[in-house]
Amino acid sequence: MGKVYDLEKGKPKAKDKATKYPPPIICLRSKDGQTRVIPKMEKGPDGEWRIKNPEAVKAILRPL
Repeated sequence: MGKVYDLEKGKPKAKDKATKYPPPIICLRSKDGQTRVIPKMEKGPDGEWRIKNPEAVKAILRPL
């Protein structure tokens, strides 16, 4: 016979482990490929990772 797992008890453990991980690393490139930006990330109130200052990143990657 197989084991029976309680999914409700497993959910809090998964959430605790997810909070320990560092932010994801992303690299944004301009259309011409000359400029690369690795933005700083912050955790939002909903727990999702977001770019700390998206307007500044857009200004850097904007074509001249």
